[in-house]
Amino acid sequence: MWYIYNMIDKKNNKEVDVKNNVIKLANVKKIMKEMECPLKDYLIKPFNNLVDDLIVNKKYGVCNIGVGITGQGKTYAITQNGIEKLFNDAKVKLIIYSAPDSAVLENDKFEDAADNIDNCKMVTKANKAIKELKKGKNVIYCTTHAGVWTKSSKYGKKLIQYILQNLKDQVAIFIDEAHTWTVSDAINYLETTGNRPVKYEATLFKSVSKISQISPYIFGITATPNREAKGLIDTVGNMKYKIYNEMPPKDLMINKNSWLNKVNLFDVTNKTSIEKMILQMLQDMKKDIETTGFKKTAIIQCKPNLSEAQIEERLDKGQDTWNANIDEIAAIICELNNKYNIFDKDKLLYAIMNQSKKNGYSTLGDKETYDDEDEIKEDLDDTDSSLKILLVVEKGKAGMNVFSLGYMMSLKEFNSKGYKADEYGYITETPLQILGRCVRLWTGQNNDKFVKENGEYDIVKYLKNNKNKLDIIKILNSFNVYVSNNQIWEAAIEQFKDSYITCLDDINFDELLSSKTEEEFCPQCGASSKYWNKKLVKDIDNDFSGIDEVLN
Repeated sequence: MWYIYNMIDKKNNKEVDVKNNVIKLANVKKIMKEMECPLKDYLIKPFNNLVDDLIVNKKYGVCNIGVGITGQGKTYAITQNGIEKLFNDAKVKLIIYSAPDSAVLENDKFEDAADNIDNCKMVTKANKAIKELKKGKNVIYCTTHAGVWTKSSKYGKKLIQYILQNLKDQVAIFIDEAHTWTVSDAINYLETTGNRPVKYEATLFKSVSKISQISPYIFGITATPNREAKGLIDTVGNMKYKIYNEMPPKDLMINKNSWLNKVNLFDVTNKTSIEKMILQMLQDMKKDIETTGFKKTAIIQCKPNLSEAQIEERLDKGQDTWNANIDEIAAIICELNNKYNIFDKDKLLYAIMNQSKKNGYSTLGDKETYDDEDEIKEDLDDTDSSLKILLVVEKGKAGMNVFSLGYMMSLKEFNSKGYKADEYGYITETPLQILGRCVRLWTGQNNDKFVKENGEYDIVKYLKNNKNKLDIIKILNSFNVYVSNNQIWEAAIEQFKDSYITCLDDINFDELLSSKTEEEFCPQCGASSKYWNKKLVKDIDNDFSGIDEVLN
């Protein structure tokens, strides 16, 4: 009986000729070290294989969707691999990366990527992109969707025209958070998003579809592909969606993400029920902070303000106009904190982040104004800051990377009225995105410090070097959820558990941490056993006919 890793001369560490099949040790090392890696095998390799195919067999009119779990490294895969691949191998001249809003943009990472490409410039304005292209520069253009794809974007229109006239097969597009903004037509909007369209004109889809006719390098990125991306609903127009990779098994992310602890379902339509759940969340937070000695934070997604028409309608019906909006939820937090003395009353406790406000508040009414959203997120992760709670409405569904988040409450109800839940299942993309805000690693120290001290972004490695901190890490690196007791949220949570996250109660920490370092790695190649590919490392029964194909 032969195994691939047994075809190496252990003593002399050299290649061995087995039935005329010569295997190089270096190749085996490379292969095995890359096996079952959530970043390399499920993001980078499929992308590179796709680009290699498109270079030879150009396919127009397609937006290729890459799917990946929050924390898997989707942005890293673009900036550290995709950009270089497209400039060097596909010979593109322009890469456009667009996101739903500025909170998602990480321009510094794209600037670093540009520095690694010859004759390359990163810009944030469409007119600047045109100028640099005319100078003969390779260009990375980072922008919001509104900055380039909408009718109001004057220079966005000019850039699109320039692309269509001058950059056949030389432009690539990355659409981040591609479950939003990408519905092909208002006709499909309800069935794709679960919401009724309000003046939806599909400007992004129409603009990108034009470019897809002259370039095969059109990509979307998301953790939650919508019905059109999945092919359940046909697009309207000249561009189709195609998912080109698979999600990694959630077990491979156990060391890269936090873990789900408790799920609390409650009535989000009842003020008393909401008050009780907020109190429970505050008390859960206080207990965890006191037990660990480290900060944990919360995000609460509130309901939008009622319109004047909605208020009048409720009054006419004799109904309460209370709606769990940001100001009303803030008032509850203040009342509960002051009544039960949960946290310091005179220190900043919560922040409001919406279109009009970026302020922090104490429950006594003290106020601090933040210059931008990043400052709020930094304070949430700052262990020296008293800020612990973030109140949002629409923000926080994507791109909200706050590592200290340990409690997520949503007061959004969601419903399945008007779309085919029986045929296609519930639309759960938005609930899943909200749940995904809490999956970042948290050990009580900011991410940069954690990576610097531990060498990599890996909680299991950290625990093996700090086994005395296991009980604390179980609390710090896990999160609680407080959401509506309706069918859509219940379906989303089940999907979340099945495909996106590991539950704290399901982890066998003794097994995870018990193996000795010297037993964890292949004696032949040094690859960790958790990354071995079961299809590769297997009994091949002396049949070596397909060995070259396997190793290639």
